[in-house]
Amino acid sequence: MEPREDIGHQLAEDHENIEALLNHLEALPPMDGQRRNFVGQVAVELVRHLVAEERYLHPVLRDRVPDGAKLADSALRRHARIEDVLRELEDVTFGSVEFEDTIRRAVGEARAHTEEDRTVLLPRLLEHVTPRELADLDAEVRRVRLAVPTARHDPTGEARDPSEGSGDDGDDKGGGDTGAPSAFGPGAVGRTRALTEHHCERA
Repeated sequence: MEPREDIGHQLAEDHENIEALLNHLEALPPMDGQRRNFVGQVAVELVRHLVAEERYLHPVLRDRVPDGAKLADSALRRHARIEDVLRELEDVTFGSVEFEDTIRRAVGEARAHTEEDRTVLLPRLLEHVTPRELADLDAEVRRVRLAVPTARHDPTGEARDPSEGSGDDGDDKGGGDTGAPSAFGPGAVGRTRALTEHHCERA
């Protein structure tokens, strides 16, 4: 369970959504035609989440928590490992032993990240910031979620393409091409990071 359910709701929702995506990815058979595109959807969700944390959560950690700089630096190293593994997936052959091994490593790193957030970063933040401050942080993360297309896990078990409207987040900002990769391939991780950072700058 996430700490203090009355605050940090968006961060908790991100973690739950990532876990649902990882579970669905693991459930797809290795040679299922949906599997490679679903990897792309997981990558979009993960990278958007990581950039939002780096933009909004880490500065507060560094500024307000006594050992926050050390915690933020450790988190950044894990973020880099996650993105490195996702970039490896961009180039490996679908269905190969290397592809499946790299997926397992990506899933492991992603789960270690959400566990660290739940058990270390958020509890440390709660010791040093007010509920109002964390609610403001949550609002910033939500703005990024609304602005940047993400992979949303349908309750029926189907993964929705991140380029589709959410149905509950309102109209897409700006219309037209969202910039989210509809299929996974070379450069997808970098494009998602650049798109998310762009929306953070505009927020």
